[in-house]
Amino acid sequence: MSGEAAYTQEFVDVDGARIGVQIYPEPVGVPDYDSSSSARLTPRRDLELSPMVVIWPAMGVPARYYRPFAAALREAGLAVAVVDLRGTGASTPRPSRACRYGYPELVTDVGAVLDALKPRLDGRRRLLLGHSLGGQAALLHLAVHGADAVDGLALLAVGVPWWRSYPGTRGPLVLAFTQAIAAVSGACGVWPGWGFG
Repeated sequence: MSGEAAYTQEFVDVDGARIGVQIYPEPVGVPDYDSSSSARLTPRRDLELSPMVVIWPAMGVPARYYRPFAAALREAGLAVAVVDLRGTGASTPRPSRACRYGYPELVTDVGAVLDALKPRLDGRRRLLLGHSLGGQAALLHLAVHGADAVDGLALLAVGVPWWRSYPGTRGPLVLAFTQAIAAVSGACGVWPGWGFG
């Protein structure tokens, strides 16, 4: 991989939250957006555009963590956008006892970001790449709203901690771990990921 590519930080406002989106430049040798257009996001229609990968990170992992990966995808000829989940990186609101959001809001965020990226996505293949919680949010968005909005989905480490799905003694261990998370979250009001990961 060569050096990490610069990106443009943009934001999508959703129900009082501000979702950070890192937009990377078009890959080298791939047509860029029409600079003669007054609309900043107007793609050139005379040339084929590369596919765009929209990366949805794991819980607590800021978009900047994916910079080397985004650079590698660009080198492979793919356009890239990386999203900060609510409360992570450039996104707001920060997690606190006063702030309540869950899967429904994350699913809404996926749709809002795809809508905001629509001018960049038109005319190209669209791929969602979800890591852990980001993959669950992307998958739930497609389950609720249909898969027509994208052409592909890649999931990384998107396990569901349903303890009965694990063989042997691993099931009860997963159950104990998930119940411990629930107890700590209940006592603290939020999951203190900064202390426990």
